[in-house]
Formats: sequence, structure tokens, C-alpha cells
Amino acid sequence: MASPITTIFSAAAGLLLLIAPPLQAETSSPHPHQGVLTPFGAQPPRLSLDEEDNKRLRSGTYVIKQSEGEKSGGGIIVQDIHAPVGRVWETILSFENYPQWVKHVNYCQPYERSDNHIKVAFELGVIGFSYRYFIDHIVDPQQHYLRWTLDYQRNSELDDVVGFWHAEAHPDKPGWTRLYYSVSIRLKGWMPGFLQSFISRSGLKDATAWVKEVAEQPLPATLQSDVVTGVPSH
Repeated sequence: MASPITTIFSAAAGLLLLIAPPLQAETSSPHPHQGVLTPFGAQPPRLSLDEEDNKRLRSGTYVIKQSEGEKSGGGIIVQDIHAPVGRVWETILSFENYPQWVKHVNYCQPYERSDNHIKVAFELGVIGFSYRYFIDHIVDPQQHYLRWTLDYQRNSELDDVVGFWHAEAHPDKPGWTRLYYSVSIRLKGWMPGFLQSFISRSGLKDATAWVKEVAEQPLPATLQSDVVTGVPSH
């Protein structure tokens, strides 16, 4: 949420540490609640794009819309990527590589896979402190749709989070992908409205930027055929 959440924290790391110091994540005890934010449903949400939005996308920039609550920052961003859907999907699901690709991610490792769920532990390192949180991803490979909440069986250092990635073939450019990303987050502790808005908006921009950078890198010839239209076996 950068991971789904990482970019939100790293955008204003110093101020965030002063406002909400890191807590102790626990793997042996459940989260204090079973979710307060509304998770995304089984179908990818659609963002209505007007002519101005399409003009911005054609120019190479992104479209972003924002919504915020008292303790949550959320929004949705659309980014066109010069890479096929399979390549973008593979990039998003390569959790083990996040520490190499994403600033401030010290650790990112799946710890449970069952049916269409991938549970992943993240550790974010900021100014000598670390934050750990546990995400339960629900994978829909047919739609190239990944949605997530916290894993409420473990106690995270976030109060709550929900989000999604959705990759689809570009409507006008063969071999391109239109990528949708959204995240809503609640922190443990109070945060000023201006800082919440800055963090969430910066996080959205950074989240799709790292996917674009990685996915658009040339692949070795031996791997190109596997990601043109395929679905990775994660």
C-alpha cells in the first residue's frame, strides 16, 4: 500500500514517529479487533474517468482521487504502464523482492499460503525504528485483482488497513497495462488532518511509481514469454 502500506508511512516518516511511536507487533496474539474499515469486494472497483483524466493518462502522468476520514487516509490512483499485464502482476506478487525494490522495507515474507490467500509479514524501518504488520491478501488471478486487509489473527502495529491492486490490459495500447491501486489506513493514535492527507496522497503516487519502474525494466529473453499474458503461480 512501496508495499500497500509502506509508502504511506515513508512519505512523512519523521513526523509520524513523533505522533505515533512504534509499538510491539505480536504473532502469538490476535489483533484487538476484526476490522473497522470496509474491505473491498470480490469484483474490482471501477473509477470513472472523464476526458480530462484520459488526457492526463495519455500524457504519461497518473490520475488520483482522494478520500479521507478522521484516522484513515484513502484514495485511488490509475497509472498506465508500458508492460504487459502478466509482467505487472508478477511484479506486484513478488513480495520477497520488496526489500530490494521499495524504500524503507526491511523485511517482506509470505508466511502462509492457502487457497487464494497469501499472508505476508512486512517490516518497515524508519529512522532507527521498525514497524511490523501482517497483511492477508486475497488473490484473483483471472481478474488480476489483489485485495487485502490486516491478518487479524496477528497483532499489527497498524489499527486497520484495506486496499487493492487491479491490473488490466490497456484499452488503446497493446502490450500496455492500466493499473489501479487503492488503500485506506487507520493508525494507532491521533494524526493531524494535514499530515494524514499528505501521507496518503504521497503514498498513492509512490506505490504505482515503483511498480512502473520495475515492470518496465527489460526482462531476460528466457523470461519474456512467461509474462506476456500469463498468470504467475504465486
